[in-house]
Amino acid sequence: MGNRGISEVITMRTFIAFDIYPDERMRGVISDVKDYLKGEPVRWVRMDPLHVTLAFLGDTSRESADLVCSLLDDRLKGFGEFDVTIRATGYFGRARAPKVIWAGIDPDERLLSLHQTIHRLLEDAGIKPDSKPFRPHVTLGRIRNLSASTRLESLPGSTGGKILMTSPVREIVFYRSILNEQGPIYEPLFVAGLDG
Repeated sequence: MGNRGISEVITMRTFIAFDIYPDERMRGVISDVKDYLKGEPVRWVRMDPLHVTLAFLGDTSRESADLVCSLLDDRLKGFGEFDVTIRATGYFGRARAPKVIWAGIDPDERLLSLHQTIHRLLEDAGIKPDSKPFRPHVTLGRIRNLSASTRLESLPGSTGGKILMTSPVREIVFYRSILNEQGPIYEPLFVAGLDG
């Protein structure tokens, strides 16, 4: 049998996101975070690009994936481009047992509207994305078994309220997530521009 292409895959893990390309300041903060957590069992994400998840679909059939591509292409035209502000680092989970290290994004009106628009168009089409509350962020790393001596209250970039980076949102990407031993690989299935 030959290699199976994407069109032949029965189901795939998918999500909808927009990309963030870290600038020099953002890279510096990420480097400081990595240095602070050096020696901890963190699986750092690849930086080029980082992404902000707007809707996680999970296991998706090829038929549903095709429908998502069509919906994004049709319904996001004319939404309009905008910028997001990345501000401060933090973590999900308890301080002694964090799960994710992140950089937070200001939940401004345009970003929240985009999130709601995407969820609504999916639900109207009978596709149910993950229903967790939307907490816009960029995942920097995933961690297990943090040592007791590490204090996440002192995580670089977590205080002061300084803007780490402003990033444009010009297009939305429908991604397929492929899991392997080195961590997930994100393969774009479709890109939808917001400028109409």
